[in-house]
Amino acid sequence: MPNNNSGGGLHCAKSEAYMNFESVSKRRLTQDNPVYAAMIENMDWNIGMLLDTIQQAGINDNTLVIFA
Repeated sequence: MPNNNSGGGLHCAKSEAYMNFESVSKRRLTQDNPVYAAMIENMDWNIGMLLDTIQQAGINDNTLVIFA
């Protein structure tokens, strides 16, 4: 991810529709809906990775992240 201050954007689309959340959901035995909890946990991890990458690139002060 080059930091050339030219403006522009990055589109990062992730589709979790085909992932197997059953193995991850076993960690959340107290959750009423363990598959939902696994999807949220996976999304949280991926958002963290995205924000870490933005910070490592040195563009976090001039970056707006929108989730839609």
